[in-house]
Amino acid sequence: MRNAMTEPKLFVYFDMDGVLVEFNDQDTITQPFRVPGSHYFRNQPPDAKAVDLMRCLSEFPKIKTIVLTRLLNPLAQILADEHENDKRAWCLEHALTPDFDQDGPDLPFICLKNVNDKTSVLASLPPGENKKRHILIDDDIMNLAAWKQAGGTAYQYMQPGRNVQRFGKQVLESSMPVLKMAEVIFENMP
Repeated sequence: MRNAMTEPKLFVYFDMDGVLVEFNDQDTITQPFRVPGSHYFRNQPPDAKAVDLMRCLSEFPKIKTIVLTRLLNPLAQILADEHENDKRAWCLEHALTPDFDQDGPDLPFICLKNVNDKTSVLASLPPGENKKRHILIDDDIMNLAAWKQAGGTAYQYMQPGRNVQRFGKQVLESSMPVLKMAEVIFENMP
């Protein structure tokens, strides 16, 4: 449990598809993505660098790391539930941080089902909360632009072969050493 001395000063939200998880956009139009019972998300490989970055940042007591994901397409409810459950199970299975030791209401995992806009997280913050202290690491330029427009801080994560368009200078490339990625975040800390 955190106390007043260790209350987070920064909140870092990690996207799953294309950041924590290696992801091919073409998979969303093929099987097994659309087949109930295939457990597509449960079986995706982790992006080791992004997972290491999340673990590295979680070691700082003033930083709270959170998985922020959404369901990719309008799906039948049974498939939406399966995808959400599989994403949650994936996070637990890969023990992203010590906070992922067991499932429960305190798990730092947010899965947006009926909302495509991740900025709903920023909109739900208490009045007066410094939104710049809420950092999104995502691969999707639209998510990043919306997050920044809503007052948050955004970094693009780039896996090899993805993200042709860059999101300005705030880019974390998977080829960078983890400590360099953390340094980039700390250099621009709000």
